[in-house]
Amino acid sequence: MTIVSTLFLAGMFAIVALHWAVPAMRRAEFLAVAGIASLAAIDPASAAALAAVTAFTFIALQRFGAGLRPVLVVLFALLAAFVLYRYFQEPAGLNPRGALLIGFAFYLLRAVHYAMERYKGTLPAHGWREYAAYMLYPPVLLVGPIHRFGGFLEELRNRHFARDRFSRGLERILHGYAKVVVVGNYLVSGKFAGLVADMEPGAAREYLECVEYGLNLYFQFAGYSDVAVGFSLLLGVRIEENFDRPFLRRNIGQFWRAWHMSLSSWCRDYVFMPVAALTRRPYFAMLTSMAVLGVWHELSWRYLAWGLYHGAGIVAWQMWRQHFDSRLPAVPGRGVTGRIHEFLAILLTVNFVVLGFAITKEPDLPGAIRAYRTLFFGG
Repeated sequence: MTIVSTLFLAGMFAIVALHWAVPAMRRAEFLAVAGIASLAAIDPASAAALAAVTAFTFIALQRFGAGLRPVLVVLFALLAAFVLYRYFQEPAGLNPRGALLIGFAFYLLRAVHYAMERYKGTLPAHGWREYAAYMLYPPVLLVGPIHRFGGFLEELRNRHFARDRFSRGLERILHGYAKVVVVGNYLVSGKFAGLVADMEPGAAREYLECVEYGLNLYFQFAGYSDVAVGFSLLLGVRIEENFDRPFLRRNIGQFWRAWHMSLSSWCRDYVFMPVAALTRRPYFAMLTSMAVLGVWHELSWRYLAWGLYHGAGIVAWQMWRQHFDSRLPAVPGRGVTGRIHEFLAILLTVNFVVLGFAITKEPDLPGAIRAYRTLFFGG
């Protein structure tokens, strides 16, 4: 475990201890202060950016109201901030334009969610302290999940110390660090990657590099998400889950309901549904939603291609389900035939996802094209 991880653990447990020590009526303010102070200790620029987004969103919507025009102004400002952030971010370690603002892409989406729900009138009554606690909530600052304001506020107001929840939180933190350190770092990035690197160049090695990339991404991100969920449980608050056994899903639609769930549900609510309502074209809305999901990761052609790849996969699956599933004989859910059917469905879905990692594991789109040439034609 690195010194950064050790310091993070120490800070996390210090926040938990102090949180339960301060008076209940001051805990929302404490969480906001603890979040911004923790981020400032890591990177002052990131803390300043988070404070600016938090203050701007709340003050603008309070000052000018939640009508369509002020909400559009806020959304445009947040979108412009995101585009500038992604442009000046250092993509794939190749462009020295600037440094990464920690957590910026995550809390921009939380701000957009808040503005949209404010416009729709679905937010419960609240003050600036609770909004600040939501935006500056320590467990989610680094890598999410992208939690929702209404559910968070209900948990925040009703939280109390419970031994079973505290125990589950400790277990989730332990499981998360095991995923990151033991499985992700040692087994996948160490042992498995070493075996793949010793193979002769060719389709098999290229495929296994995609597998290694995807597994490492999953165990790292799912592990840190477990830590965030566990950390939040120690504070008495349940937040959204991010992963639910995605590699055991039987189709690409199920996969995206189980992989980075807080992001995919955000794209469903704030991209897919508005675009589908405006255009009456659900397939176009799906492609748009997945394109947004792709460039959210990185403003580049390769991530746009990756998003469209998955969008096309979801559209193809939906078309198959609509036009062909009803014409095929039903497959029993149990028994040998049912198990074979389920296994083949999972295998097809996993391979579709793994082949998609050929796009993002390469530094650029030409590299991805070369990877596919190797995968399908051997070089």
